[in-house]
Parts: sequence; C-alpha cells; structure tokens
Amino acid sequence: MLDCGILQKIDAIAEGRLPEELDELTALGRALFRVNALTAQTLAVVVAGGSAAFGRNIAGWSEWCVKELGIDNASYRSHLLAVGKMLRALRNSDCSIPQFRKIFSLAHDKQLALSRLPADRLPAFLSHYPELDRMSREEVRAAVSAALGETAPAAVQQLLPGFDKALDVIVAIDEGKLLEVATNPRFDTQTALKMSYSGVTLCKASVGYLADHADELDDDMLAELAENVEMIRNRLASAVADRRKKLLNN
Repeated sequence: MLDCGILQKIDAIAEGRLPEELDELTALGRALFRVNALTAQTLAVVVAGGSAAFGRNIAGWSEWCVKELGIDNASYRSHLLAVGKMLRALRNSDCSIPQFRKIFSLAHDKQLALSRLPADRLPAFLSHYPELDRMSREEVRAAVSAALGETAPAAVQQLLPGFDKALDVIVAIDEGKLLEVATNPRFDTQTALKMSYSGVTLCKASVGYLADHADELDDDMLAELAENVEMIRNRLASAVADRRKKLLNN
C-alpha cells in the first residue's frame, strides 16, 4: 500500500517546505518513483470505469474526463480508455493474478500495443512472450501484429521512414497547449490552415481503414472520433454560412 500522506508531502514541497534528512528523502523518492511508474495504468482503469458508468453518453464521459480528471487531450484519453478496458477485461478472463500484474507493470506504450489483442488471447500471448518487460515498444508492437496476422506496420515504415515516430510526437502534444497556441495573439491564418489541412489529410488517409476494420475497434473510441469529426464539420459549415451571409449583405 502506498502512503496516503504522499500527497501532503508533495503539497508541502510545492509550498516551499523542502525535506532535508536523507532518510526522508530516500523514502519520498522511492514512493514517488513507484507512483510515477503506475500512474498511467491506474488512471486508465479509472477512465475505463468512468466510461462504463456513463454508458452510451460519450459526450458526458469526455466532459467528465476533462473537468474532473484534467484529461483534455482526446488522443491520450482514447489511449487510456483502450488500456483501461483491457485491464478490466483481463480481470474477467482466465488471466491469472501474476499475469495481470505483469501486464499492469508494463510501460504505458507497451500496454497500448497489447490492448489491440482480445483479452481472452492475452494469457496465451504472455506465455509465448514471457519477457515483455525486456522487449522494446517496437518489438511488442511487432509481436502483436504477428499475433493478429498483420504485415502492414513494417510496410508503412518502409514507405514512410520515421512516420511512426513523427506521429507519436504529434499525439503526445497536449490538446490544451494547442488551444493556447491557437488563441495566442501571434497565431496567424497560415499556421491555422497548415494545422487544419494536415489534420484533414491524416484523417482522410486513415478513415477508410478504420471503417473497414470497425469490428476490431472499441465502440466508444469510434463514437468519440465521429463526434469530434461532426463537431469540426459543423463549426466549419457555420463559418462558411456566416461568410456567405456577409457577402450577400454587402
């Protein structure tokens, strides 16, 4: 069990009351390291539990994630949901406690790769790959792709070298920070167009695959994607209508 006083200690440091004794520093450092190592997957379980509580109310769940948990990055939210659903499904499958602990302790990016596998296939996968913690993220992804009978990831990397890493950089950008940039007085039309067209290009290129493989995806994630696309369409349609109205009035 983690010391419940860890939050008080963090608050104390934030207020300028710094620990000095080596024993206290050691204990606090160990606790923080353990908390940091397990934060993403624990948050994933919370996010997935919240999704189950909200049911088909995707908008309500998204708003809850933003307002109550501070998760305003839609991509990261979807990743947490995928991992959380996997972890919750594992507890309802034939997965043993040692196997569950092994997956729970993995790095978040490896868990995300594993979340593509059905929960009932994970125990066998773990038996085949007992040292997932020593494998790189790319090796785990490749193993999952092989288990699913896929060959596309390697082909994509050959066609677009470095694309996977570039995409990871984009996904990691906090949505709130992007909104701050877009509302900054120095933000300009050309930058806005560049961002928008880039997003549209990526979406148009990938949406066909998503539609053709919808049965492999989570319903909530698909619904949230559809809602976001619809919101963007409505916002742009409204801007076009307003512009045409102004031109007619002039």
